[in-house]
Amino acid sequence: MDHSIQYGTRTIRFSIIKSERKTFGVTVYPDKKVVVLAPVKRTTPEILERFHRKLPWVIRHLDYFEKIIIPSQEKKYISGETHYYQGRQYRLKVILSIIDQVSIKKGFITVYTKKISNNEKTKKILMEWYKESSINLFTKLINEYLPKFVKYGIINPKINIKPMKTKWGSCNRKGTLTLNTNLILNSLPLIRYVIIHELCHLVFFNHTNEFYALLSKLMPGWERNKEMLDHSEF
Repeated sequence: MDHSIQYGTRTIRFSIIKSERKTFGVTVYPDKKVVVLAPVKRTTPEILERFHRKLPWVIRHLDYFEKIIIPSQEKKYISGETHYYQGRQYRLKVILSIIDQVSIKKGFITVYTKKISNNEKTKKILMEWYKESSINLFTKLINEYLPKFVKYGIINPKINIKPMKTKWGSCNRKGTLTLNTNLILNSLPLIRYVIIHELCHLVFFNHTNEFYALLSKLMPGWERNKEMLDHSEF
């Protein structure tokens, strides 16, 4: 059953599902769907009163999932499309120019190209810009965190940045960090999480208790960033 409730200036829409359970529960999904789980014997007013108490928590999670990159239809690389960079949405502009380059300003990613009618050329220019931006940002962040790993003997790891189909990052036993170019589409906290996660693997290769202890020390609350990335599409 679908319901809505006003909270400040926001209207929160949610569904109620009753079942043979003893406790109440609220779930906020990455697509911002809100579901209230309730015991079958509870009345609607009782359920709504319980849900109202949880509204601050619900709002936090809705805002949280607002930052997730939502999968979109296949890109055509034409003006007006939505593209992402560091967790923000930008409109694409394609402009005829004597040089090929990309700029980002005031909500627009602008691709300047010598061949304005060639969408594949536009895509290539934009992808090269994403890769260059990824190399610059990821290298900067890795260098920022490396001093925390010197005591573990980690000084100058090899870094590889490339497109990956199923992972945001990885680390092999030879000490090479590989980061997904598309990680640049996500917000900075999520990028930091992946980098710290992989750096921790240079110390503890497997997901042991020691690994998670180190990760928690360097990034308290990392679980929330992981949850967001687990629901992010690219």
